[in-house]
Amino acid sequence: MGLKYPEKVKWLESPDKESIQAAIMELRALDAISLRKEGGYKLTEIGERLNKFPVAPSQARILLEAERLRCLEEALWIVSAMCVDSLFDSEERGKSEAVDRARKRFDSPEGDHISALLIMKACKSERKKGDKGLKVNEIIYLNISLRIFRKKRKFKRFQEFCARNFISFRSVMNAMKIRTQLKEIAKNNKMEILSCGADFKKLREALAIGLFLNACEYVRQDDRFKSCAQPSVSLKIHPSSQFAQVRKF
Repeated sequence: MGLKYPEKVKWLESPDKESIQAAIMELRALDAISLRKEGGYKLTEIGERLNKFPVAPSQARILLEAERLRCLEEALWIVSAMCVDSLFDSEERGKSEAVDRARKRFDSPEGDHISALLIMKACKSERKKGDKGLKVNEIIYLNISLRIFRKKRKFKRFQEFCARNFISFRSVMNAMKIRTQLKEIAKNNKMEILSCGADFKKLREALAIGLFLNACEYVRQDDRFKSCAQPSVSLKIHPSSQFAQVRKF
C-alpha cells in the first residue's frame, strides 16, 4: 500500500496503538521493513518478497527461509496447514480418547508443525489412491467444487481415511487448495522447490526463523512461560499441542 506512517492512518475501525506497534515490531524483527531517513518506514527487499504471498508475514518468512535451506516442498505443506482451522475434526464430541489415539499416530518428537506435515502427506497419499483410474480432465473437474468432489465414489477411501482418523476433510481440502496457490506463487517468483526428505533439521530452522517471536522459556520460580522477545509477556502452550502435557524443565 506504500504507507510510510501506518500508525497515522485513519481507518474506519482503527486498531489500538499497542496492536499497531506490535505489528511494526514484528515486521522489523522479520526484516520486512526499515526506517526511512526522512522518517516513517519502507519495505525492505525481504519485505517485498514477503508481500508476494497472501499469508501472515511470519508464514511467508518461513517459505523464504525454506527455499534457502532447500526444504520448500515441506514448508509449503506446513504453511498451508497453518492457514486453516484445526486439521482434526472439532465436532467429534464424546470421543476424546479415540481422537487422542488418532492424533498420536501422527505425533512427532520434532514438534506440532512436523506432525501437521505428516498429516498432510498422509492425506496426499490417500487422495492419490482415490485418483487412480481417473483421467486428467476428470481430476480437474473434481477439483472445481467440494460438493461435486464429495459425491464422487472414487474419493470414498480418502473420506473414510479422514473419518477413521478424525481428520477434518474440509480443512484438509482447503489446505491443499491453499498449497496449490502458494506453490504457484513460488514458481512465478522463480523459487526453487526442493525437498529435505525425512531430515527435518533444516525445516525446523526455517520454522524457527519465521516464528521466533513465539519462542518462550519456562521460568520455574514463577511457573510460567515467558516470551523470549518480550520477557514481561507470559505465554501458554495450546492445550491441543502435543507438548501441553510435557514435563517442564
